[in-house]
Amino acid sequence: MKEQGYVYILTNPSFKEEIVKIGITSGTVEKRMKELQTTGVPLPFEKYASYRTSKYAEVEKFMHRSFIDMGLECFEP
Repeated sequence: MKEQGYVYILTNPSFKEEIVKIGITSGTVEKRMKELQTTGVPLPFEKYASYRTSKYAEVEKFMHRSFIDMGLECFEP
């Protein structure tokens, strides 16, 4: 069986409302949020949603395409 992981959607109060961070992690989302605090973002990220799945890479790609189609910006720090 494939390893379980998380797909997450994060927001940040220092960004415009239509900008989100979509990503994946094999650890916890909270641990990943702490790691992202070292990327130079002035305020901590806030978790909007997370989904546990063994198909996290596929789900992440789908979510990026879907959000872009809706006119939202996604980024990878």
